[in-house]
Amino acid sequence: MPSAGNREEEIANLRAQAKAIGHILEHGSLSIQDFERLCPDVNRRSLQRDLKAMVDMRLSIWEGATNKLVYRMKKAG
Repeated sequence: MPSAGNREEEIANLRAQAKAIGHILEHGSLSIQDFERLCPDVNRRSLQRDLKAMVDMRLSIWEGATNKLVYRMKKAG
């Protein structure tokens, strides 16, 4: 059985990912700087892991160079 701390962390990750997806749907893309503004209480490395998880789940794709990286929704198909 997962501990309460792990469950809370998982819920926080899902909330951050939901904010990221909402931003991408509304604005077309999301940068790490945008994500930091959406989730100011979450450290940058955690946000980067959330973005990577979204790419790994094939929900989003990334484009651009490391310092100009943006995330977009993956097109169906």
